[in-house]
Amino acid sequence: MTNRENEDQGHPSDPWVSLGFQQLRDGEFEDALETAKKVEELRASACFEIAAQAHANLGDPEAAIAVLEHGVSEAPNAWPNWQLLGNLYADAGRFDDAEDAYRDALQCNHVWAQSIHLNQAILLGQQGHHERTLTALDAIDDSDLLFEVASARMNALFCVGKNDEALALADTILVQEPQTASDEDAWYFISVIDMRIRMAAGLDPQEVRERALALLIEYPENDHVLALIRDIRDERSKDSKYYRLVIQGNSLDAPASVEGFYVPYDVVAESEEEAMTFIEEVESLTGFDHLEIEESEVLTARVRDPKGIYRAGTRTLFGTGA
Repeated sequence: MTNRENEDQGHPSDPWVSLGFQQLRDGEFEDALETAKKVEELRASACFEIAAQAHANLGDPEAAIAVLEHGVSEAPNAWPNWQLLGNLYADAGRFDDAEDAYRDALQCNHVWAQSIHLNQAILLGQQGHHERTLTALDAIDDSDLLFEVASARMNALFCVGKNDEALALADTILVQEPQTASDEDAWYFISVIDMRIRMAAGLDPQEVRERALALLIEYPENDHVLALIRDIRDERSKDSKYYRLVIQGNSLDAPASVEGFYVPYDVVAESEEEAMTFIEEVESLTGFDHLEIEESEVLTARVRDPKGIYRAGTRTLFGTGA
């Protein structure tokens, strides 16, 4: 769901605020939590948004919700916090609470109303009301939301079986250049739905797999692309487990000052060895000297879900120039 920063009066043009949002964009979520504390000292409402996004990206949506619930009580006129809270409620299946949060967002000063309306339309889809989503999206004409509206429309069309319309929409959007991180997320989502429809219509799954792997070269942590690759493989096992791994490796094209990298992965596989085969497939897209498991934890059995990578985390470089 969309979120545009720095548009409520609680977001002063302060270096700490800018740093916090940049750390979120760069995947430096632990650092963003520390920066949020500095922003809080400024009594700026952005501190809650930064901290909540960091918690959510670190896999703790409950902490993110708690931060924002406190935040909207402290700064009730900061619409981005209400919007993000609504998004998190919706993701947690708390649809009534999400509706209330979006309504409260619309009561704020200087609110980006069409962004809230987009999230309300997406919420309808999350509740299974896809035709109502399409109707609601028709009323949104903000050019800054072009990609995100198209993404929501693509999903709704796919869900109601209007595949020809969905493919026609994809043809018009995928030739355009994303301008923001949100645009890019939407572009990749549209690409994945486009490939799913074409595969269902007879496109060779191997060709779809090659296209999906090509997308990972530019965006290796994209959840939708990773899900598509898992679904194409469609392998399950009664012995599968959900692994959380930290991988250490070297890149072929890294500068001499960089000795290597660490990157976390969540993988469903029968063993560490099998998990590494999935990771090596992705890492080979850009090339590596070696990969090894630095840390490994089994979180749970996972016998019903397809094998493959479920999360590719932020890569951390180490060395004299990292």
